[in-house]
Amino acid sequence: MRSIYEPFVVARPAGARIRTRLRLSAADQAVVRTVGEHLGGLAGADLAWRCRLGQAAGAALAAAGVALLGEPRELRTGWVVEVADPWGNVIGLTDYRHTPERARRRAGAPAS
Repeated sequence: MRSIYEPFVVARPAGARIRTRLRLSAADQAVVRTVGEHLGGLAGADLAWRCRLGQAAGAALAAAGVALLGEPRELRTGWVVEVADPWGNVIGLTDYRHTPERARRRAGAPAS
């Protein structure tokens, strides 16, 4: 017979959070604004690239006979869409945007 261990609780991640206001000179403000605009542009370009990838993947799935069973919809956990392959198998895909702790990590991805 196997032994039953006492339940345990894992401690919350330890870390520090510092909240403060920066007192920047006019030159520093300009640098921070420029860096923010640059990073925002990079994020926008990345989003556009990801959208193009998603559209291409959708077209490839449609060409392979995989059909959406409805419009993507938002659930408590995130966005979900269901697809059916040519053999009638139904697959649900979700992004877990609202509850990322429930999502599985990719193999080799670092633990957060």
